[in-house]
Amino acid sequence: MLNLNLEISYFYLIFCFQSSSLIHARNRDELKTKIETALESHQNYMDLIGMVINRSKTELIVFNKSNEPGSLTLSNGITSRNEMKALGVTFTSDLKWNKHLNITIGKATRIVNKIKFLRR
Repeated sequence: MLNLNLEISYFYLIFCFQSSSLIHARNRDELKTKIETALESHQNYMDLIGMVINRSKTELIVFNKSNEPGSLTLSNGITSRNEMKALGVTFTSDLKWNKHLNITIGKATRIVNKIKFLRR
């Protein structure tokens, strides 16, 4: 079970090369340092197996409880996003489910309407 200390104000989730990392920090500078260290570790592994990280497919999202505006840009050019989709679930930086539910309800509505059309 993950025990989250209330003093921690930032989390990050990054997906690259079919792997993900979850890191926590107390401020944006600490977060940026930890993210870059994790990415360097991923890159070292990729170097060992003869591959590179595709930065255009690497996604970064920062979760924080203060909803502080602005994005986080790393030294390698990767910029955080307000939302991202992973394994069919849409995550938003404010950790609300509205976006995911709207997408899911929209898909279900389209399917129901197609079924209604076919029953006519």
